[in-house]
Amino acid sequence: GLPRLGIPAFHMTNGPAGVGPGGAGPQKPATAMPAPIALAATWDPSLAFAYGKLEGEETRSTGSQLFEAPDVNIARVPQGGRVFESFGEDPYLDSRIAVADIEGVQDRVHGAHMIANVKHFIANNQESTRMSVDEIIGERALREIYMPTFEAAIKEAHSASLMCAYPKVNGAFNCENEPLLTGVLKKEWGFDGFVVSDWGATHSTVPSALNGLDVEMPTGRYFSDDLKKAVEAGQVPQSRIDDMLVRRFAKMMEFGLFGPQPKPAPIQAFEHGAEARRIAAQGMVLLKNADNILPLDPTVRSIALIG
Repeated sequence: GLPRLGIPAFHMTNGPAGVGPGGAGPQKPATAMPAPIALAATWDPSLAFAYGKLEGEETRSTGSQLFEAPDVNIARVPQGGRVFESFGEDPYLDSRIAVADIEGVQDRVHGAHMIANVKHFIANNQESTRMSVDEIIGERALREIYMPTFEAAIKEAHSASLMCAYPKVNGAFNCENEPLLTGVLKKEWGFDGFVVSDWGATHSTVPSALNGLDVEMPTGRYFSDDLKKAVEAGQVPQSRIDDMLVRRFAKMMEFGLFGPQPKPAPIQAFEHGAEARRIAAQGMVLLKNADNILPLDPTVRSIALIG
């Protein structure tokens, strides 16, 4: 924060399977939610809204204002280490669950009205070499597979923030990718929120600033002293700094995060735990092997699924 100018501190907390590490001070316990992939298995947007609303409430209760969720990257490889925390392989289902989840996190009627952070833009679909891989993806695949959920998150759910991802896409790192961040996200889709880098996903000062990144996390390696020097040298216009700050502060004001804040209510552990179990039960799926449709040896009589 900057008390001299009346700008409050702004804390982020991790997700998306319940409120995770983040914020200020000692870490506080929060409700363990069902894996988001199980939420998607319900095919129920009303449950997704309840899921997001609960997480928004616990974001406030643990002293933060932004919840880093949902993860809407499409499941493309089954061994992807974070497939469990996204909504599966279908862009339509992914979109419907994500929109309801974001609306729950940001609910201003009965919820805590916290800032959602849809992530990781874009094509962050594997853990292998994700810090350096250059994914060459054609326009049609981007539009039909990787973009629909992000587009819905921005246009329908009005996610107030977005996190750019580690990989390169078509030659440029996501957090300095002008065609995607400025061209598609901000101009084509009309995104008026702010772009946060994934932790350590910033690779430059001038290209990142000029091409659409608004907040570098978790340090100021590129957007502190180096950015000041770039502005003084005329490499980054003052108007771009204004845009970065106006985007973030405007959303904070819109969400009531300037001025006196209500005292966070303690987490209702038993009630929230019951809600988590209710959603988990709805996510359980029973497969019936009618007409031997499943890829199993018909002589198999029973299967143990462990883990």
